[in-house]
Amino acid sequence: GGTAYFGRDTNAPLKAGNGEPANKMDITLDLQGHKVNALDLQNFPYNSVTIKNGTINDIATSAPAVLILDSVTTGAEYFNNQFTLTVKGNCVFQHQVIFLGKTQLQGGTFQDGIRVEPGEQALALLAEGYAFADTDDSEILNVSEVSIQSRSVKVVEHTCQYQNGKCVCGRSCDCAYDGLAAVDMLDKKPYD
Repeated sequence: GGTAYFGRDTNAPLKAGNGEPANKMDITLDLQGHKVNALDLQNFPYNSVTIKNGTINDIATSAPAVLILDSVTTGAEYFNNQFTLTVKGNCVFQHQVIFLGKTQLQGGTFQDGIRVEPGEQALALLAEGYAFADTDDSEILNVSEVSIQSRSVKVVEHTCQYQNGKCVCGRSCDCAYDGLAAVDMLDKKPYD
């Protein structure tokens, strides 16, 4: 476990893995503003890997991997289904990206958008309490109706406010209305 700090840029592909998976630990790679061309996590003998504070072009794994990107700029266009991925902080994705594994977006800017269909697929990428917004004007996007492919978007904190069962972000609820308060029909509790 622990944190590895980078002291310089590197163009050589880095390999981190092929260790004994019995002693799984959480590790952090703090790039400290430096650039890494490629990281191969190989057989992923870790509990999780956090990469933060720098630029990384490509990340690969040959085994299921829990990966957390925090304030990283990346040219990666593809995260395969081996990754359970969390994106947070001020991450910047320079190209259109596709996420095939379990993904939770808690931040990030996607300069060329995300290859995902509008509706449930787009909403499923977001962590609870987050929504997609236009990068330029910060307007919340209704991703149930608006495509985020080939469009610069960012992930922002958002509290859903339902009107007639729908929120401006595209989420909907199965709720009834008691005056102005939305009430969950299953629990009969008011929504905040």
